[in-house]
Amino acid sequence: MRSSLLRISDERLSSASGPLLSLTGLVSGRNIGYYNAARGLFQTRLRYPIIAGFVHNRSADNRQLTTDAFMPAVNPEILVWARETAGMSQGEAARKIVLHDSRNVTATDKLAAMERGQKEPSRSVLSRMARQYRRPLITFYMSGPPRKGDRGADFRTLDQEQFDTHHHLVDALVREVRSRQSMVRAVMEAEREAKRLPFVGKMQGIDLLSVHTSDAIDAICQEFNLELPAQYYSQPNANNAFGLLRSKAEAAGVFVLLKGNLGSYHTNLPVDVFRGFVISDRIAPFVVINSQDPPSAQSFTLLHELVHLLLGDTGISGNIGGTDREMFCNSAASECLLPSVELVRLISGRNRV
Repeated sequence: MRSSLLRISDERLSSASGPLLSLTGLVSGRNIGYYNAARGLFQTRLRYPIIAGFVHNRSADNRQLTTDAFMPAVNPEILVWARETAGMSQGEAARKIVLHDSRNVTATDKLAAMERGQKEPSRSVLSRMARQYRRPLITFYMSGPPRKGDRGADFRTLDQEQFDTHHHLVDALVREVRSRQSMVRAVMEAEREAKRLPFVGKMQGIDLLSVHTSDAIDAICQEFNLELPAQYYSQPNANNAFGLLRSKAEAAGVFVLLKGNLGSYHTNLPVDVFRGFVISDRIAPFVVINSQDPPSAQSFTLLHELVHLLLGDTGISGNIGGTDREMFCNSAASECLLPSVELVRLISGRNRV
């Protein structure tokens, strides 16, 4: 089941077709039950009766979802919230959703009228908004703006310019990941496949000043069935080495995603702003790694985030960690890949030469 759910979590929930159609990956063979559970989840969580019915079309080759939907009026507060969280001004948004000036009204004024509730956006305009604001179309029919996406702890050290430039992209990424994680957990619970993973929070509450990184390393090797660094360096290249670590984490129950943007290079997130994100859920833990990083750096980030899982942390990491917790995770990941004793031996050997 976890492999099926990993395929779902690799699909983009931010597409204009929305989360309901992203469930089509579940509808195949024995996974019909997972689809039904997830379908029920979305129907019950939305406050409006958006989905009047589903038609399950069977054919010899595939199964498709269609909706017979009644869509209520759009709350203008949703339009404002979606644009602002996408980091766009009204003028920029009007251009990107292809509103045109008319004889007496500018494109910006047309958008402003929609956001004041004086003009109802057409379905085509909403579809363009969904694409440009990077929101599922169904979002625009919610009763009101949701609460801000919870990043958890922020372990990064950023200057104000970096924060101002990229915070809306980071928020969008966090929202998307949390949506995936919430859906995956709900499907697992509905199918009675949920079980608590003992390693999540295994080291929660410890005093980092009194514990050695070797404790975290021993826990990683034990919980994820690893022999480090020997197994890592036995791989033929960095891609295979990362693949080994990822497969071990996934086999233990961690959902590992590679994601460095929101679907296009225009939304690339630099590694000094976002390197990794972890959700320490005891049933469906998620680790997200910036795909802009090279494989060797991705391996380090994965180990780093696994230490956060042991500590029970949920949060976002960047290129520079200034907190005690972040430095502990950095030290443990470094020791996993290059133990201090090995580093001393290498330096000593080089000096002798």
